[in-house]
Amino acid sequence: MVTYNDLGKYDSAREIYARIRGRAAGGDGPTDPFVMGKIANMHAETSQAYQDAGMTAEAVIELERAVALCPAFVDLRTRLATLYRDTGQKERAREQLELVKQHNPNYVQARVLLGVALLSAGEHGAAISEFEAVIERDAEHKSAQMYLKIAQTQQRNSAYPPA
Repeated sequence: MVTYNDLGKYDSAREIYARIRGRAAGGDGPTDPFVMGKIANMHAETSQAYQDAGMTAEAVIELERAVALCPAFVDLRTRLATLYRDTGQKERAREQLELVKQHNPNYVQARVLLGVALLSAGEHGAAISEFEAVIERDAEHKSAQMYLKIAQTQQRNSAYPPA
């Protein structure tokens, strides 16, 4: 709207303004993906401010709001998963990481975190699969390589318990 106005396209600017006002009056809220993304990122920034202040519970709430607005934003889901993990909510963290995997199986950061969560839960085979998937996409991924070795070692050790 502002750009149209600056270009002298006042009719187009008024049309966009009327649509925005109409949505607000309808009570359904904005549905424009750009607007939703902008608001979600504002919630994420607020979450980071809460984290910086040591107010983790509030940080979680803000990231949950961000993810509710833009469920396909895998970076926000991954940050939420990390916050859940850090607050001892391991199952919720894992759920978020599984959702990231569904939305974007190529997002290696979340795949590594999911692998670590699986490894921590003693699910060595599933963890190995996650780390191998990361290495398949990025053969030089050092964290995935390291965790893969750990998972393989733990799997071997669990197969042969001490006598």
